[in-house]
Amino acid sequence: MLRNWIRKLRSRPCVVFVAQWPETFEIIRPVVRQLRDSGRDVRIVVTPERDIPHRNSTGAYNHAIAGGLRDWLAAQGLAPEPLLPPEDEAERLRDLRPSAVFLPSPYEGHRHESLAPGRLGLPVHYVDYFLRIGPDDFGSKFDDAFFRECAAVYVNNDYESEQFAHAGVDRSRIIETGPPSLDPWDGESTRAEAPTVLWCPWWSTRWSDTNTAGYSTFITTYRQVLDEAARRPHMQFLFRPHPCLWAELRSESLWTPGEEREFLSRVSALENVTLAGGAAPDLRYPFYADHVRQFEQAWAMVTDGISFLAEFGYTGKPLLLTQAPGNPGWNPVGQAIADAVERTEGVNGLASFLDRVERGIDPDAEKRREVIRRQFYRPPGGSAAAIARHVAKTAD
Repeated sequence: MLRNWIRKLRSRPCVVFVAQWPETFEIIRPVVRQLRDSGRDVRIVVTPERDIPHRNSTGAYNHAIAGGLRDWLAAQGLAPEPLLPPEDEAERLRDLRPSAVFLPSPYEGHRHESLAPGRLGLPVHYVDYFLRIGPDDFGSKFDDAFFRECAAVYVNNDYESEQFAHAGVDRSRIIETGPPSLDPWDGESTRAEAPTVLWCPWWSTRWSDTNTAGYSTFITTYRQVLDEAARRPHMQFLFRPHPCLWAELRSESLWTPGEEREFLSRVSALENVTLAGGAAPDLRYPFYADHVRQFEQAWAMVTDGISFLAEFGYTGKPLLLTQAPGNPGWNPVGQAIADAVERTEGVNGLASFLDRVERGIDPDAEKRREVIRRQFYRPPGGSAAAIARHVAKTAD
Protein backbone atom coordinates (compact mmCIF):
# COMPACT_ATOMS: atom_id res chain seq x y z
CA MET A 1 0.00 0.00 0.00
CA LEU A 2 2.84 2.39 0.87
CA ARG A 3 4.51 1.59 -2.44
CA ASN A 4 1.30 2.43 -4.33
CA TRP A 5 0.98 5.70 -2.40
CA ILE A 6 4.57 6.69 -3.28
CA ARG A 7 3.97 5.77 -6.92
CA LYS A 8 0.83 7.93 -6.94
CA LEU A 9 2.72 10.90 -5.46
CA ARG A 10 5.45 10.61 -8.10
CA SER A 11 2.91 10.44 -10.92
CA ARG A 12 1.30 13.73 -9.91
CA PRO A 13 2.11 16.72 -12.09
CA CYS A 14 4.55 19.15 -10.53
CA VAL A 15 3.93 22.72 -9.42
CA VAL A 16 6.44 25.37 -10.53
CA PHE A 17 7.29 28.63 -8.76
CA VAL A 18 9.14 31.23 -10.81
CA ALA A 19 11.41 33.42 -8.66
CA GLN A 20 12.90 36.80 -9.55
CA TRP A 21 13.36 38.60 -6.21
CA PRO A 22 14.00 37.37 -2.66
CA GLU A 23 11.47 39.87 -1.29
CA THR A 24 8.55 38.43 -3.24
CA PHE A 25 9.67 34.82 -2.84
CA GLU A 26 9.53 35.20 0.95
CA ILE A 27 5.80 35.83 0.64
CA ILE A 28 5.12 32.73 -1.46
CA ARG A 29 7.60 30.49 0.36
CA PRO A 30 5.04 29.19 2.94
CA VAL A 31 2.95 27.88 0.01
CA VAL A 32 6.02 26.04 -1.31
CA ARG A 33 6.51 24.51 2.13
CA GLN A 34 2.87 23.45 2.41
CA LEU A 35 2.94 21.73 -0.97
CA ARG A 36 6.24 19.96 -0.39
CA ASP A 37 5.16 18.81 3.06
CA SER A 38 2.10 17.21 1.44
CA GLY A 39 4.33 15.25 -0.93
CA ARG A 40 3.78 17.42 -3.98
CA ASP A 41 6.60 17.72 -6.55
CA VAL A 42 7.51 21.42 -6.40
CA ARG A 43 10.09 22.98 -8.71
CA ILE A 44 11.63 26.41 -8.29
CA VAL A 45 13.11 28.17 -11.30
CA VAL A 46 14.90 31.50 -11.31
CA THR A 47 14.60 33.72 -14.35
CA PRO A 48 16.42 37.06 -14.55
CA GLU A 49 14.51 40.31 -14.36
CA ARG A 50 15.02 43.03 -16.89
CA ASP A 51 17.19 45.86 -15.67
CA ILE A 52 14.85 48.83 -15.46
CA PRO A 53 16.80 52.07 -15.04
CA HIS A 54 13.61 54.10 -15.43
CA ARG A 55 10.08 53.05 -14.60
CA ASN A 56 8.87 53.19 -18.23
CA SER A 57 11.82 51.56 -19.98
CA THR A 58 13.20 48.07 -20.24
CA GLY A 59 16.77 46.98 -20.56
CA ALA A 60 19.04 43.99 -20.58
CA TYR A 61 18.54 41.05 -18.25
CA ASN A 62 20.32 41.25 -14.93
CA HIS A 63 21.97 37.82 -14.76
CA ALA A 64 24.06 38.76 -11.72
CA ILE A 65 20.96 39.25 -9.58
CA ALA A 66 19.48 35.99 -10.89
CA GLY A 67 22.65 34.11 -9.99
CA GLY A 68 22.67 35.62 -6.52
CA LEU A 69 19.02 34.71 -6.01
CA ARG A 70 19.58 31.13 -7.11
CA ASP A 71 22.55 30.81 -4.72
CA TRP A 72 20.41 32.24 -1.90
CA LEU A 73 17.59 29.78 -2.60
CA ALA A 74 20.06 26.89 -2.70
CA ALA A 75 21.57 27.99 0.62
CA GLN A 76 18.03 27.92 2.05
CA GLY A 77 17.76 24.25 1.06
CA LEU A 78 15.12 24.94 -1.58
CA ALA A 79 16.93 23.16 -4.47
CA PRO A 80 16.24 25.57 -7.37
CA GLU A 81 16.58 24.29 -10.93
CA PRO A 82 19.66 25.22 -13.02
CA LEU A 83 19.63 28.66 -14.61
CA LEU A 84 18.66 28.93 -18.26
CA PRO A 85 18.74 31.83 -20.72
CA PRO A 86 15.46 33.77 -20.35
CA GLU A 87 14.40 32.95 -23.91
CA ASP A 88 14.56 29.21 -23.07
CA GLU A 89 12.57 29.33 -19.84
CA ALA A 90 9.10 28.94 -21.35
CA GLU A 91 10.15 25.78 -23.18
CA ARG A 92 11.54 24.26 -19.98
CA LEU A 93 8.32 25.03 -18.15
CA ARG A 94 6.28 23.37 -20.87
CA ASP A 95 8.54 20.30 -20.77
CA LEU A 96 7.85 19.96 -17.02
CA ARG A 97 4.08 19.77 -17.73
CA PRO A 98 3.12 21.39 -14.43
CA SER A 99 -0.40 21.59 -13.09
CA ALA A 100 0.31 25.17 -12.01
CA VAL A 101 2.95 27.84 -12.63
CA PHE A 102 3.20 30.67 -10.09
CA LEU A 103 4.57 33.89 -11.59
CA PRO A 104 5.92 36.46 -9.12
CA SER A 105 4.58 39.65 -10.70
CA PRO A 106 1.86 40.83 -13.10
CA TYR A 107 4.31 43.24 -14.76
CA GLU A 108 5.22 41.71 -18.11
CA GLY A 109 8.16 44.08 -18.61
CA HIS A 110 10.04 42.33 -15.80
CA ARG A 111 10.54 39.07 -17.70
CA HIS A 112 10.78 37.49 -21.15
CA GLU A 113 7.61 37.97 -23.17
CA SER A 114 7.18 34.20 -23.68
CA LEU A 115 6.27 33.90 -19.97
CA ALA A 116 3.07 35.91 -20.40
CA PRO A 117 0.12 33.71 -19.38
CA GLY A 118 -1.49 34.04 -22.80
CA ARG A 119 1.67 32.81 -24.56
CA LEU A 120 2.97 30.26 -22.09
CA GLY A 121 0.12 27.83 -22.65
CA LEU A 122 0.15 26.60 -19.03
CA PRO A 123 -2.16 27.27 -16.06
CA VAL A 124 -0.67 30.37 -14.44
CA HIS A 125 -1.54 31.10 -10.81
CA TYR A 126 -0.92 34.43 -9.12
CA VAL A 127 -0.55 35.53 -5.49
CA ASP A 128 -0.13 39.28 -5.01
CA TYR A 129 3.20 40.13 -3.43
CA PHE A 130 1.77 43.47 -2.27
CA LEU A 131 -1.37 44.33 -0.34
CA ARG A 132 -3.67 46.48 -2.45
CA ILE A 133 -4.41 49.56 -0.38
CA GLY A 134 -3.59 52.36 -2.84
CA PRO A 135 -6.12 53.80 -5.31
CA ASP A 136 -7.04 51.35 -8.03
CA ASP A 137 -5.49 53.54 -10.73
CA PHE A 138 -2.26 53.95 -8.77
CA GLY A 139 -0.17 50.86 -9.56
CA SER A 140 -2.87 48.51 -8.30
CA LYS A 141 -4.89 48.07 -11.47
CA PHE A 142 -7.32 45.17 -11.61
CA ASP A 143 -8.08 45.71 -15.30
CA ASP A 144 -5.07 43.95 -16.78
CA ALA A 145 -4.95 41.16 -19.36
CA PHE A 146 -2.50 39.28 -17.11
CA PHE A 147 -5.20 38.58 -14.53
CA ARG A 148 -7.85 37.62 -17.09
CA GLU A 149 -5.45 35.04 -18.53
CA CYS A 150 -4.60 33.43 -15.17
CA ALA A 151 -6.08 30.08 -14.17
CA ALA A 152 -6.29 31.29 -10.56
CA VAL A 153 -5.93 34.68 -8.89
CA TYR A 154 -5.71 34.42 -5.10
CA VAL A 155 -7.20 37.53 -3.51
CA ASN A 156 -7.05 39.13 -0.09
CA ASN A 157 -10.62 40.23 0.63
CA ASP A 158 -14.13 40.79 -0.74
CA TYR A 159 -13.13 44.20 -2.08
CA GLU A 160 -10.52 42.65 -4.39
CA SER A 161 -12.88 39.86 -5.43
CA GLU A 162 -15.42 42.42 -6.65
CA GLN A 163 -12.80 44.59 -8.34
CA PHE A 164 -11.29 41.68 -10.26
CA ALA A 165 -14.71 40.41 -11.29
CA HIS A 166 -15.71 43.89 -12.45
CA ALA A 167 -12.50 43.99 -14.53
CA GLY A 168 -13.51 40.80 -16.36
CA VAL A 169 -11.73 38.06 -14.41
CA ASP A 170 -13.92 34.95 -14.36
CA ARG A 171 -15.34 34.56 -10.85
CA SER A 172 -14.49 30.84 -10.90
CA ARG A 173 -10.83 31.84 -11.11
CA ILE A 174 -10.95 34.32 -8.22
CA ILE A 175 -9.97 32.43 -5.07
CA GLU A 176 -10.34 34.30 -1.77
CA THR A 177 -7.58 33.05 0.52
CA GLY A 178 -6.23 36.18 2.16
CA PRO A 179 -2.54 37.15 1.95
CA PRO A 180 0.05 34.54 3.03
CA SER A 181 2.31 37.42 4.08
CA LEU A 182 0.11 37.79 7.17
CA ASP A 183 0.36 34.15 8.27
CA PRO A 184 3.42 34.65 10.53
CA TRP A 185 1.55 37.25 12.58
CA ASP A 186 -1.39 35.03 13.51
CA GLY A 187 0.79 33.49 16.22
CA GLU A 188 3.23 34.71 18.82
CA SER A 189 6.53 36.37 17.84
CA THR A 190 9.53 37.63 19.80
CA ARG A 191 10.89 41.13 19.25
CA ALA A 192 14.50 42.23 19.69
CA GLU A 193 15.75 43.04 23.18
CA ALA A 194 16.83 46.56 22.22
CA PRO A 195 14.26 49.04 20.86
CA THR A 196 14.39 48.50 17.10
CA VAL A 197 12.69 50.64 14.45
CA LEU A 198 12.20 49.75 10.79
CA TRP A 199 12.41 52.78 8.51
CA CYS A 200 10.77 51.84 5.20
CA PRO A 201 10.22 54.72 2.76
CA TRP A 202 8.48 54.20 -0.57
CA TRP A 203 10.24 54.97 -3.82
CA SER A 204 8.49 57.71 -5.79
CA THR A 205 7.47 61.32 -5.18
CA ARG A 206 5.24 61.13 -8.25
CA TRP A 207 3.53 58.44 -10.27
CA SER A 208 4.28 57.59 -13.90
CA ASP A 209 5.04 60.57 -16.15
CA THR A 210 2.19 62.64 -14.80
CA ASN A 211 2.04 65.23 -12.07
CA THR A 212 0.24 62.83 -9.75
CA ALA A 213 1.99 62.91 -6.39
CA GLY A 214 3.47 59.74 -4.95
CA TYR A 215 3.88 58.61 -1.36
CA SER A 216 7.61 59.03 -0.84
CA THR A 217 8.79 61.37 1.90
CA PHE A 218 12.42 60.22 1.92
CA ILE A 219 14.03 63.16 0.16
CA THR A 220 12.44 65.73 2.49
CA THR A 221 12.83 63.81 5.75
CA TYR A 222 15.96 61.66 5.72
CA ARG A 223 18.10 64.24 7.51
CA GLN A 224 15.61 64.52 10.38
CA VAL A 225 15.37 60.74 10.69
CA LEU A 226 19.15 60.44 10.93
CA ASP A 227 19.20 63.30 13.46
CA GLU A 228 16.75 61.34 15.64
CA ALA A 229 18.86 58.20 15.28
CA ALA A 230 21.95 60.15 16.37
CA ARG A 231 20.06 61.37 19.46
CA ARG A 232 19.12 57.78 20.41
CA PRO A 233 22.25 55.59 20.30
CA HIS A 234 20.49 53.01 22.51
CA MET A 235 17.87 52.41 19.77
CA GLN A 236 18.50 50.43 16.58
CA PHE A 237 17.29 51.66 13.18
CA LEU A 238 17.07 49.38 10.13
CA PHE A 239 16.73 51.34 6.88
CA ARG A 240 14.87 49.22 4.34
CA PRO A 241 13.56 51.40 1.49
CA HIS A 242 11.68 50.18 -1.53
CA PRO A 243 14.33 48.65 -3.86
CA CYS A 244 13.53 51.20 -6.59
CA LEU A 245 14.29 54.22 -4.40
CA TRP A 246 17.95 54.56 -5.37
CA ALA A 247 17.26 54.43 -9.11
CA GLU A 248 14.44 56.95 -8.70
CA LEU A 249 16.57 59.44 -6.77
CA ARG A 250 19.17 59.40 -9.52
CA SER A 251 17.02 59.21 -12.63
CA GLU A 252 14.81 62.05 -11.43
CA SER A 253 17.78 64.10 -10.13
CA LEU A 254 16.15 64.33 -6.71
CA TRP A 255 19.51 64.51 -4.97
CA THR A 256 23.05 65.28 -6.02
CA PRO A 257 26.04 62.93 -5.85
CA GLY A 258 27.23 65.05 -2.94
CA GLU A 259 23.98 64.56 -1.05
CA GLU A 260 24.18 60.83 -1.67
CA ARG A 261 27.74 60.72 -0.31
CA GLU A 262 26.63 62.77 2.68
CA PHE A 263 23.82 60.31 3.41
CA LEU A 264 26.08 57.26 3.16
CA SER A 265 28.74 58.92 5.28
CA ARG A 266 26.23 59.72 8.02
CA VAL A 267 24.80 56.20 7.97
CA SER A 268 28.24 54.61 8.20
CA ALA A 269 29.11 56.90 11.12
CA LEU A 270 25.99 55.90 13.07
CA GLU A 271 26.55 52.53 14.70
CA ASN A 272 22.85 52.13 15.38
CA VAL A 273 21.71 52.56 11.75
CA THR A 274 21.91 49.60 9.35
CA LEU A 275 21.23 49.48 5.61
CA ALA A 276 19.07 46.46 4.82
CA GLY A 277 20.99 43.85 2.89
CA GLY A 278 24.28 45.43 3.91
CA ALA A 279 24.63 46.95 0.43
CA ALA A 280 25.41 50.54 -0.45
CA PRO A 281 22.92 52.11 -2.86
CA ASP A 282 25.41 52.14 -5.72
CA LEU A 283 23.90 48.70 -6.33
CA ARG A 284 20.86 49.79 -8.25
CA TYR A 285 18.65 47.08 -6.78
CA PRO A 286 19.88 45.97 -3.35
CA PHE A 287 19.37 42.32 -2.43
CA TYR A 288 16.73 42.44 0.27
CA ALA A 289 15.76 39.34 2.19
CA ASP A 290 14.49 38.28 5.61
CA HIS A 291 11.73 40.85 5.92
CA VAL A 292 9.72 38.43 8.07
CA ARG A 293 12.59 38.20 10.54
CA GLN A 294 12.98 41.99 10.48
CA PHE A 295 9.27 42.48 11.16
CA GLU A 296 9.53 40.08 14.08
CA GLN A 297 12.53 41.86 15.59
CA ALA A 298 11.12 45.36 15.16
CA TRP A 299 9.38 47.26 17.93
CA ALA A 300 7.88 49.75 15.46
CA MET A 301 7.93 50.98 11.87
CA VAL A 302 8.13 54.39 10.20
CA THR A 303 6.88 54.38 6.61
CA ASP A 304 5.12 56.50 4.03
CA GLY A 305 3.49 53.61 2.14
CA ILE A 306 2.23 51.47 0.83
CA SER A 307 2.18 47.65 1.15
CA PHE A 308 4.28 47.47 4.33
CA LEU A 309 1.77 49.86 5.91
CA ALA A 310 -0.83 47.09 5.91
CA GLU A 311 1.48 44.15 6.49
CA PHE A 312 3.33 45.61 9.46
CA GLY A 313 0.15 47.21 10.78
CA TYR A 314 -1.34 43.72 11.03
CA THR A 315 1.34 42.75 13.56
CA GLY A 316 -0.26 45.19 16.00
CA LYS A 317 3.02 47.01 16.64
CA PRO A 318 3.30 50.83 16.61
CA LEU A 319 3.43 52.33 13.14
CA LEU A 320 3.98 55.95 12.10
CA LEU A 321 2.70 56.94 8.66
CA THR A 322 4.69 59.92 7.35
CA GLN A 323 2.40 61.54 4.81
CA ALA A 324 3.56 63.38 1.70
CA PRO A 325 1.60 66.51 0.74
CA GLY A 326 -0.93 65.73 -1.99
CA ASN A 327 -0.34 61.99 -2.03
CA PRO A 328 -2.98 60.03 -3.96
CA GLY A 329 -4.72 58.60 -0.91
CA TRP A 330 -6.10 55.09 -0.51
CA ASN A 331 -8.79 52.70 -1.57
CA PRO A 332 -11.40 51.79 1.10
CA VAL A 333 -9.17 49.09 2.60
CA GLY A 334 -6.17 51.40 2.73
CA GLN A 335 -8.19 54.24 4.21
CA ALA A 336 -9.38 52.05 7.07
CA ILE A 337 -5.76 51.10 7.81
CA ALA A 338 -4.46 54.67 7.52
CA ASP A 339 -7.16 55.80 9.94
CA ALA A 340 -6.08 53.15 12.45
CA VAL A 341 -2.37 54.03 12.62
CA GLU A 342 -0.57 57.14 13.82
CA ARG A 343 -0.09 59.76 11.11
CA THR A 344 2.03 62.88 10.71
CA GLU A 345 2.86 65.35 7.96
CA GLY A 346 6.43 64.59 6.96
CA VAL A 347 8.25 63.59 10.16
CA ASN A 348 6.85 66.30 12.42
CA GLY A 349 5.61 63.70 14.89
CA LEU A 350 8.65 61.40 14.73
CA ALA A 351 10.33 62.45 17.98
CA SER A 352 7.26 61.96 20.16
CA PHE A 353 6.48 58.66 18.39
CA LEU A 354 9.97 57.31 19.11
CA ASP A 355 9.68 58.46 22.73
CA ARG A 356 6.54 56.37 23.15
CA VAL A 357 8.06 53.36 21.38
CA GLU A 358 11.09 53.49 23.64
CA ARG A 359 8.90 53.61 26.75
CA GLY A 360 6.55 50.89 25.48
CA ILE A 361 3.50 53.16 25.49
CA ASP A 362 0.94 51.92 22.97
CA PRO A 363 -2.62 51.96 24.32
CA ASP A 364 -4.23 51.47 20.89
CA ALA A 365 -2.44 48.24 19.90
CA GLU A 366 -5.39 45.84 20.18
CA LYS A 367 -7.86 48.23 18.58
CA ARG A 368 -5.46 48.96 15.72
CA ARG A 369 -4.80 45.32 15.00
CA GLU A 370 -8.51 44.44 15.10
CA VAL A 371 -9.33 47.18 12.58
CA ILE A 372 -6.59 46.02 10.23
CA ARG A 373 -7.42 42.34 10.72
CA ARG A 374 -10.97 42.97 9.52
CA GLN A 375 -9.67 44.22 6.16
CA PHE A 376 -8.30 40.83 5.08
CA TYR A 377 -9.74 37.35 4.80
CA ARG A 378 -8.07 34.96 7.25
CA PRO A 379 -8.95 31.30 6.59
CA PRO A 380 -8.55 28.56 9.22
CA GLY A 381 -4.96 27.36 9.19
CA GLY A 382 -3.70 30.41 7.32
CA SER A 383 -3.62 31.65 3.74
CA ALA A 384 -0.68 29.53 2.57
CA ALA A 385 -2.52 26.36 3.52
CA ALA A 386 -5.66 27.57 1.73
CA ILE A 387 -3.69 28.28 -1.46
CA ALA A 388 -1.97 24.89 -1.26
CA ARG A 389 -5.34 23.15 -0.84
CA HIS A 390 -6.72 24.85 -3.93
CA VAL A 391 -3.63 23.93 -5.97
CA ALA A 392 -3.91 20.31 -4.87
CA LYS A 393 -7.64 20.21 -5.66
CA THR A 394 -7.17 21.56 -9.17
CA ALA A 395 -4.19 19.30 -9.86
CA ASP A 396 -5.64 15.95 -8.79
